[in-house]
Amino acid sequence: GNPDGNGGFSFCLPEGEEVAFSCGGDLWVMNMSEKEPVCLHGDTLTLERDCAFSPDGNDLYFLTDHGDGTDLWVARREDPKKPWTKNKSFKKTRLLADGVTRQNISLSPDGKRLMWRDGFSRLHFANTNGLDVVDGPNMPADDVFAWSPDGKWLACGFADNHKNYDIWIVSTTGARPPCNVSRHFKWDGEPAWSADGKILAWAGSRDEGTRIFYFYLDGKGGKGAPNEIDFEDIELRIKTINTSRASSLFFHSSEQKLAFNDGSQTSYVVFPNELSPKRLTAKRGVAQLWGTKKDKGRLLWSVGNKPAVGDTVYGFSVYQTTDVADFQELVFRTCWGRFKNFYYDPNCHGVDWPAVREKYLWAARNAAAPSVFTRVMLMMLGELDASHLGFWVTDTAKSEWLPEVFGQNWRPITMHLGLRFDDNYKGPGLRVR
Repeated sequence: GNPDGNGGFSFCLPEGEEVAFSCGGDLWVMNMSEKEPVCLHGDTLTLERDCAFSPDGNDLYFLTDHGDGTDLWVARREDPKKPWTKNKSFKKTRLLADGVTRQNISLSPDGKRLMWRDGFSRLHFANTNGLDVVDGPNMPADDVFAWSPDGKWLACGFADNHKNYDIWIVSTTGARPPCNVSRHFKWDGEPAWSADGKILAWAGSRDEGTRIFYFYLDGKGGKGAPNEIDFEDIELRIKTINTSRASSLFFHSSEQKLAFNDGSQTSYVVFPNELSPKRLTAKRGVAQLWGTKKDKGRLLWSVGNKPAVGDTVYGFSVYQTTDVADFQELVFRTCWGRFKNFYYDPNCHGVDWPAVREKYLWAARNAAAPSVFTRVMLMMLGELDASHLGFWVTDTAKSEWLPEVFGQNWRPITMHLGLRFDDNYKGPGLRVR
């Protein structure tokens, strides 16, 4: 199995013996050595994704997307003395359910602040109860970001009106206006913040390739206090590490070592003097933590979209049951929600868009075939009376059903019997309307 994207997994700290991830639209927890995932939260009507453990491993925050809105949840073990995978039940609390689209949930290193992106990729910060929300800059944010160790700041790539990304430092409490630190006309992104709060590094596309840029935040060459930031002339302190293929930067948890994907491998440098890249591992991936309390060399990351510890990748197999009607309702609500959020005319050409959802929901949910479902979706879009709108269903997921696969000699012809049954009839048998 594969988790649903690199943002969809989180290791349970401090040692990372367990990992939580979303896969197939459900939320799972797995012991790394046992490879037997336990479903923590799942329903065909929703898409669970983007989870984050608290630093002490006692709380697991996650998002539940029901198409026309994304709820914020937190889960706790019924028995905190047992590992997550040994608990038979969990205490789950819905923190936010307001119809807002959310993605990329993240928790600050000190465990005191939450962050997410909305449907327009704008950042929002809140307390761990989901309240006291502080809005970030009114600019699209990249999905790769770095917290300061004290949780007061976040470094992230933001796009300007020309869709060029620069690295900005943003206050998570609104204490200071955002600061553009890279200030270049080519792409900058994928920042990493050192564990002592003294160095900020990121990747930047230049004519010579993708290089690493960094500076000491305190303006004193790293001799200042931890987490100290001097914003005066901050862009003038930028230094360069000569690389050509750098991406996915991450710092060691207790040392000033910076690792990064370097082509097909992962390399690292050591501040302040060992800045010639050395190979860390032959694999490449997206890291959550490099160095635990018990093992400074332990690397917890995602390799090939699977959880991994160092060079060991942990695959898994799980069975899921999908209710077709629930799945079709989720797809319908997701499409309806996209138009609610992103259609160029917020008034939807004068159409009562919530009423349209109720008008077509039953038909979409109970469509007997993909062709019927497609027709329902097109009828919904037709309510807008606009051009350049469409909906298509692909057969990619059904490739194993094709006659030429495995020597099968059949093909689907009849998708519906042409009958409608009386749902109120209690039997015996079925009654045709």
